[in-house]
Amino acid sequence: MHSYILAIILVLTGMFLWQWFSTLVRRKKLPPGPIPLPIIGSIHLLGNLPHRALHKLSQKYGPIMSIRLGFIQFVIVSSPEAAKLFLGNHDAVFASRPNTEVAKYLSYGKKGMTFTEYGPYWRSVRKFCAVELLSVTKINSFAGMRREEIRLMMEELRDASMARKVVDLGETVGAVIEGMTCRMIFGKKNDNMPFMKRVLDETMEVAGAFNLADYVPMLAAFDLQGLTKRLKLLKKDIDEMFDTLINEHEKCGLIGSQRPDEMDFIDILLSLKHQYSHTHDELSYTIDRSSMKAILLEMVAGALDTTKTSVEWILAALIKHPRLQDGMSPSDLDMKEKFGLTIPRIKPLLAIPT
Repeated sequence: MHSYILAIILVLTGMFLWQWFSTLVRRKKLPPGPIPLPIIGSIHLLGNLPHRALHKLSQKYGPIMSIRLGFIQFVIVSSPEAAKLFLGNHDAVFASRPNTEVAKYLSYGKKGMTFTEYGPYWRSVRKFCAVELLSVTKINSFAGMRREEIRLMMEELRDASMARKVVDLGETVGAVIEGMTCRMIFGKKNDNMPFMKRVLDETMEVAGAFNLADYVPMLAAFDLQGLTKRLKLLKKDIDEMFDTLINEHEKCGLIGSQRPDEMDFIDILLSLKHQYSHTHDELSYTIDRSSMKAILLEMVAGALDTTKTSVEWILAALIKHPRLQDGMSPSDLDMKEKFGLTIPRIKPLLAIPT
């Protein structure tokens, strides 16, 4: 028994000494930064507000500093000039993302675009999404659908105004953006929107959580925070959601039966999987159901989260400062002139930004 305990102590001591020695060697080639502790590095310095803690450290160590979190070494850039060097002059060197538990489960082994390494596959996925979903031609082709969704929202707001009801701007704007996104990507509004919304909200929450296993890989097997368990359960929900949508498109026999301008994003992904494309030749050889689900998740989550947040902040600013537009109140805007709508101006609403 004592020999086992002694062996464990010797192994841990050897690890500490090796890490201490390797840290000293590496620090000679790195920018200045705080001296890390064994195993945890400088995680303890981040506190509850990491951005403020890093800003405070940058004032001490300079605009380019190094910091080790767990076993992972980082270089922190905190000035416009330094950021230009990293993101402009040497962007290809720093374009890849590190290996994380989120990338392993939610990006299906880095098969999407957000977490995959910079290289031919990343460029092919980026080109595909830009051409088939985000191009000017594609955006313009959905103009009628966007006007329809906005018209429905305005009618809902008008009815709420007439009834003097409280309007939750976050929910209203979110519902419009969800409808637009689903119709662009899925070809229809999702029949189980509450389930999809719950899955996407939890995806964004878990993706932004601090996962100790990403910084101290030896602790990954213990799942001390329970995040790996959540990721596995969440992945099952994502599989169920997208498998249902993909199977519906396959069963309906939409592939090859529609004109190109009538195909939604899932249709195009399926056609690329089943038929070689000269435009996306490299992706034609590598795409499978896992990569389809990774791409779909990133497109849907990106569209819903960023757009909804931006619009919500803008509306909150307009409500708080109603005369931002050169002394013009938002109620003075002509909806027909600005948005092509024929709905008459409505009474002021009691709006609560969320």
